Amino acid sequence: MPTGTCDPATRGDPYNVLQLAVGNGDVFVTIRYGWDTVSQRTDPDGCDGPLVNGTGSGNGWAVSYVNAGQSTYYMHTVKKNGQPLTLTIPPGSNGTLTKQQAAAGGYVNASDCKSLALTTEP
Repeated sequence: MPTGTCDPATRGDPYNVLQLAVGNGDVFVTIRYGWDTVSQRTDPDGCDGPLVNGTGSGNGWAVSYVNAGQSTYYMHTVKKNGQPLTLTIPPGSNGTLTKQQAAAGGYVNASDCKSLALTTEP
């Protein structure tokens, strides 16, 4: 991402991406988000913007998760207002959430996902 900008269009990308993997990569989460038009890369909280769906067949999701392991994992985040959020990722799961489904669970903006952590502890 170019210094000072959070606008994915400056890179020719349709969205920004947050990604986290644990273990040998058998558990990972990908979050797609746009730009709020004001946050800058140099801000202490970094870039922010609404979660966005990709486009095209099978690509219309804002959050994707895979757990190829044998244990349940939990995606922990803390919203900007301090409220903790948790998404349960069962073993053998491979799923997606649209921005509407993510919003129903409390995930609306990238700032709802900034403290992203994957653990085996609920």
